[in-house]
This record gives sequence, structure tokens and C-alpha cells, in this order.
Amino acid sequence: MTRKQFVSMYKSLCPKADSERFARYIFRAFDLDKSNTVDFHEFLIGLSMTSTSSLPQTKLEWIFQVFDIDGNGLLTRSECTEVIDALVRFNYSQQIDGQNDDIEELIRTAKQSMMRIFNNISTSHCNTLTMTEFVEGCLKDELITQLLAPTVDNTHDSTIIQNTHDIPTIAE
Repeated sequence: MTRKQFVSMYKSLCPKADSERFARYIFRAFDLDKSNTVDFHEFLIGLSMTSTSSLPQTKLEWIFQVFDIDGNGLLTRSECTEVIDALVRFNYSQQIDGQNDDIEELIRTAKQSMMRIFNNISTSHCNTLTMTEFVEGCLKDELITQLLAPTVDNTHDSTIIQNTHDIPTIAE
């Protein structure tokens, strides 16, 4: 399917959300061969990567492609905050039935967690992350791990959910 068809599919499946913005990011990760289409094989791989049964490291390696907006193999702070914003807005709108009272706080908290990953990579506060740095940093941050790489074990972790006001996950 083309990008336009992919976005259209997301819009029909998720009419309440800003699915176009979110689908544009996801499409890039599904399109493994960068052909500007997603074939059935690529679609199945993408679905398996977002499954709660996939290992967090495997999911985060795949999700790196979602965050890498310019496709250069490095994530910038700007790319990460942009995708975090789209991800939280999309997932939150799907789970909360339009109650957006806490969405800005959820986005702020998620962005702060992501920026801590950048800040903790080096003492010089780096401005880019490689895939390895991204995965390692995300695995050390409970909020980001639950948001980006939920597993059967952490999908219902009550302490994280209480502390983040039920931040939705990419796989739900």
C-alpha cells in the first residue's frame, strides 16, 4: 500500500485521533526497503514489532526508525520531541474518549523523560543519539519503556501508570 493508502487506513481505524500525523511516522518504519510502499511482509513485520510479546530491545530498535524523521541514522532532540508529541496525542485520544484534560502534562512528562536520555548519554549533553544509545537510554527510563516498548510484563505496571496518569503505549 502507498503512504496515502496507509494514512487512509489509519484514519478509518482511528477516526478520533490525529492519525494522519502519527501514520506518517509509522509508515516510514513499516517501509523497510524504502520503496514508498508497504507490502504485506513489511506490514506483518511492523505489526509483530509493536506486539506486547516482542522484546523491548527489539521494539526500540524498530521504533528508532519511527523517530528518525530525516532517515540519517541519528535522532535529534527535535525529532524525538516531535514524535513523542504525536505518539502521546494519538494513543491518548484512542484510549480516553476525547478527555484531553491531562494530555499536555502527559506530553511534557514524556518529553522530559526523553530529554533526560539525551542528557545522560554524555556529560556534554549530546544533541544526537545513535540507535544503540537510544535503545540503552530508553531501557533505563521506565516511563519511556512503557510508552514505546510495552511488554506483557510492563503493560499494566501500576506504579508507572499511577505516576504518569495512564500514559498510553504505542502497542495498545
